[in-house]
Amino acid sequence: MFIFLVPIERFEAATGSTLDTQERAKALVILEDVSALVTAFCGRDFQWHENATVTLYPSTLARSVYWPHELKPVTSVQAVTVNGQPYASYEVRPEGLVLTADYAPALQVTLTYGYQSVPGDVRAVALTEALYRFNSEPGVSQEQVGDLITDYMMFQPTLSRESRRVLRRYRPPIRSVGL
Repeated sequence: MFIFLVPIERFEAATGSTLDTQERAKALVILEDVSALVTAFCGRDFQWHENATVTLYPSTLARSVYWPHELKPVTSVQAVTVNGQPYASYEVRPEGLVLTADYAPALQVTLTYGYQSVPGDVRAVALTEALYRFNSEPGVSQEQVGDLITDYMMFQPTLSRESRRVLRRYRPPIRSVGL
């Protein structure tokens, strides 16, 4: 299920005016697009997932199973099974599970993870990006009123550099792999 990172009511309040039907429809499309750009950039959906079951695969014969980026933060683990049978030989750690018994090729983990509400900085970035898009017309690069000239960046289906900088902490870390 897709969620808007910014509710239309918050967007409307930020504009300082009541949106008519056409403006509201435009705002909803923009909010959906901006929400999709932010979630794609961050690699997570910023939703609350309660009692969700996922399959995790330990790497090679390791006894550690790390939480994938899109599952973080993990709040609790309700159950772990292997081939439909309960598996109780594990420890929950902030970074994942540590198997304390035999290696298992695949684990079905029922857990609670994600965000109960969209983090404030993510919501602020989405609102700022949406307001920018709402107040600019695609294809318009300059306006002139008397001696006042305003130049606009051409609309790009991407997030601004500053928005990407703020959201960087929600992205997966860059790791190097030794060969």
